Amino acid sequence: MKKAIFFILIFFTCFTVFGQQKHALVIGNDIYAGSMWSNLRNAVNDATDMKTALESLGFQVDLLLNANLSQMQMAIINFKQRLRSSPNTYGFFYFAGHGAQDRNNHDYLIPVDADTPSLNLLSQRAIPVQFLMDELAEARNELNMIVLDACRDVPSLDRSGSRGLSTVSNAPRGSIVIYATAANKVAGDGTGRNGLFTSHLLKNLTTPGLTVNEIFTRTGADVARATRGDQYPEIRQMYHETAYLSTRTTPTPTPAPVPVPPTPVYQAQPVTVPSGSISMRGRAIQEMEVEGLYIYHASLPLNRKVILINPVTERGLEVTIIGRIAADDNRFVDVSLDVWRALELNHDNSTVLMWVLPR
Repeated sequence: MKKAIFFILIFFTCFTVFGQQKHALVIGNDIYAGSMWSNLRNAVNDATDMKTALESLGFQVDLLLNANLSQMQMAIINFKQRLRSSPNTYGFFYFAGHGAQDRNNHDYLIPVDADTPSLNLLSQRAIPVQFLMDELAEARNELNMIVLDACRDVPSLDRSGSRGLSTVSNAPRGSIVIYATAANKVAGDGTGRNGLFTSHLLKNLTTPGLTVNEIFTRTGADVARATRGDQYPEIRQMYHETAYLSTRTTPTPTPAPVPVPPTPVYQAQPVTVPSGSISMRGRAIQEMEVEGLYIYHASLPLNRKVILINPVTERGLEVTIIGRIAADDNRFVDVSLDVWRALELNHDNSTVLMWVLPR
């Protein structure tokens, strides 16, 4: 009994350590009241719907809505700790809100309490994207997906006039980074419940059987197509394995059609068994006594299989001998009605050929 309990404990310990785990951090900021950043329409909706989608895929999700600087910093640090729980862990980071870059092309995610009248304040009052990348690199888990749906409508800071995010240059190994739009461009806020980029990402994220790479590639193509190339998502890939977020689907093979044996057709050949005429009397008897592909024969053993052939149509049929006819009968077989019809016999054409099949 003690050994059994010990084995069970080992089993559950191994499952915890080595089983596939999925953790996500989702942030949606759209109320930037009291700062120079304008409010957004869909960031909270996007984050809320992303949480629902990820949970349906088995992720443990932490959701932050309208988070300030301190909340975002601690959430990223705690996210790293959860990703460290197993080397097989998948991480998913999602941010919807404002983003910006400084003069050195360093990217920042903007908290709702960020007051940044100068580019030089971004490093103090916003979340550096490189900080996020460094934290994820320290987690050393198998795969991290970083989705940055920013920016939506970024004000011009100082004289730079730069808008949107640049492209991260130091993505950690084992990561895929996708931007809602190209470097220095603005991502559309959308006209419905969700932003343009996230609406397409949600659709592909919950499509069964797609690999992670297919999810992001399809999303980028959908957004570019919907905007006729005005918004063109970028992907930075540092993961080259094949990963699935949902259960991999195996296409159901199309069942092979059940072969239908064709009606055998034989070429007329000489036979050693003499042929004779089939009388209406025999046909009538068989119609009354038995249905099916059967014949009566004068001398061959019962239950023996033979092939009868209509020499006019060359149509052949395998039949079974089930009875006798009189030895002095001028016919050598009497057939059932089913045989008569199958061989397409008639009063003017009632002569058949016969092959005796080997036992």
